[in-house]
Amino acid sequence: MKTLRTMTTAALLACAALGAHAAPLIYSSSQFAADAVAVAGTVADVDSKTSPPDAAPLVSSAVATSGGNFASALGFAGGGLLVAQSEASSGGQATSAVGTASFEGLFSLDRAGHLKFFIDLIDEDFTDAGQFSDASLFFTLTFEGTTYANLLLTGADDPFSLQINLPGAGTGMFSLLLASEASALNGNAANFAQAQFVVTVPEPGTIALLLGAGLVGWVTRRRRGERALTTA
Repeated sequence: MKTLRTMTTAALLACAALGAHAAPLIYSSSQFAADAVAVAGTVADVDSKTSPPDAAPLVSSAVATSGGNFASALGFAGGGLLVAQSEASSGGQATSAVGTASFEGLFSLDRAGHLKFFIDLIDEDFTDAGQFSDASLFFTLTFEGTTYANLLLTGADDPFSLQINLPGAGTGMFSLLLASEASALNGNAANFAQAQFVVTVPEPGTIALLLGAGLVGWVTRRRRGERALTTA
């Protein structure tokens, strides 16, 4: 997992390093949302925020307590980062918690091209046997009425990268929904989930740059192989 995290970090840094060659996707409008629901026995708490009208970043939290039963949920939604957390601790009554965070952005392109998506997803469970916790990330991209991606991601998919080619000028929508849930009947369950994402629009120069880098690497390996044969 550490190696995978390092790979994703390197990919994110590479996007930043490309500078003018890979510009961040600009959204004509965007919306964030954070929701939290906690239920302990007959006690429930709900919190919900949406931007707009609320100001991003958003934080929603809910806590419910009933006797020896406890549930809490949290959702955080900000630029490039979604966090969702849930916890349920049961002393005999049904307890559950769900935290969600989402982002939706509208964008326009003035020519055919491709988008590059880099998503670093962390999914951690701390759950007793017989109890339940899980997290999911829903990824959707539509462009000019056509769906180009509609995926369900889990921690097993980390790190996630995808290039989607778009046929021409037009308008599209990119969205992410991160959900964390935990439930318990007699024990403890908890989940922590975080998704960090970057979307870029590479310019033509990027393709030449990447091809050039690949060619240099291939030539270097070939020369090393030739030297090894000569030495042998």
